Order: sequence, then C-alpha cells, then structure tokens
Amino acid sequence: MNHYSIWEEYLNKEKVNLPRFNHLDTDILLIGAGITGITTAYFLKDTPYKITIIDKSQVGSGTTAKTTAKISYLQQAIYQKLTKMHGSEIAKKYYQSQKEAIDIITNIIKENNIDCNLERTKSILFANEEKNIKKLKKEKEILSSYGEKIKDYHSNTI
Repeated sequence: MNHYSIWEEYLNKEKVNLPRFNHLDTDILLIGAGITGITTAYFLKDTPYKITIIDKSQVGSGTTAKTTAKISYLQQAIYQKLTKMHGSEIAKKYYQSQKEAIDIITNIIKENNIDCNLERTKSILFANEEKNIKKLKKEKEILSSYGEKIKDYHSNTI
C-alpha cells in the first residue's frame, strides 16, 4: 500500500525560483495557490478586479498536495458535535453547505470539461465497538431528519 498522496506524484520536483515583487498592481491578492486559493480565484475570475495569486512554492504543492481529494459531507460524527455545540439549525446548515459544495465542484468540473476522474460513490461509515456503533446510529438519525436516505449494513465479520 502506498502512503503518499496521488497529488504529490504529479508535482514538479525541481527547485523553482520564484520572482520577487517590489510593487504589485492588483486589486485582490490571494496568498496561497492551493485548492482554497485557486477556488477563490475561480469565483472571482469574472469580476472587474485584477486578481493575483502568490504562493511560496508550486501551485497545489502544500497542504493540498497531501490531501486525499475525497469530497464528502460525512466527517465522522460531525453533525452530533455541531448539534451539541451550536444547535440543530447550525448543524443542518453545515450539512447543506457540504452538499452544496459537492454540487458546485461537480458543476465546475462538468462546465470546464476537467478530466480529473471525478466519480460519485456511496459514502460508508463503519464502526466495530459498541460506543462507536451508537454514535453512528445517532448520526443516522440526524442525517435522516435532513432527508438523507441511509441504509444500514450489518456485519459480524472481522
């Protein structure tokens, strides 16, 4: 099993000499050319502003290069935590934002014919300890209340 990000495989390993700027004529300066900086620039591209992105290294070579590239609205038992800390309305808004973000990313890929092997698959959470099984059941209840259709799969195998 490989223990590296697929993104890192495609990075240019050669040292890059970056230019230094004494004066930069720009309206909006984005610092960081990872997924967040590039996405922000994408949404600003049709504005009348001059947009500049700078990074200390190559595009996508920092934190972004170490990600799995998985896009999911499921992050462990996040909805229970959010409900407990901020209430059910905030938890639901977070859920909706995650689902909307997935749709936005999918649409950007389709509209721009980006060949990136995007594949929508089913999300699966699993647990093998009773306390974690209880957490998953509670998470299912919360997600079901949002209208999410969730199947239970049970297995006694190891």
